[in-house]
Amino acid sequence: MENKEIDWFDVEMKNLESNAGVSFERLPSISGKLEENKVNVVVIDASKPFEKWTDSSKQPVKVKAVIPCVFKGERCNWWLNTKNPVYKDVVHACRDAKDKASVIVKVMQTGSKENTKYIFIKE
Repeated sequence: MENKEIDWFDVEMKNLESNAGVSFERLPSISGKLEENKVNVVVIDASKPFEKWTDSSKQPVKVKAVIPCVFKGERCNWWLNTKNPVYKDVVHACRDAKDKASVIVKVMQTGSKENTKYIFIKE
């Protein structure tokens, strides 16, 4: 029993160390706010590089970008797995935008919780 507790603490310490330099603004998550199966307009602030959050407690290790945005007038963070194809679409949209502080993207969410999928709407 004691060995499992030590393993848990070791994993937690690795998480803390890998995320030591992360300093994103604590905002509500956009998850649960997007309207499912509808086109949602999200305004992303890409004026600074997105912070990354590493979760090494799961295998494979997951890295999420913490993307500051505004949805329906509320400032929030969009936690998006960097391996999600939509993340690549978001980065391209932000790179190509003229105003990096307010990049408008359209996404559709299907599913919820661990079954959440995003569809990037290209214009």
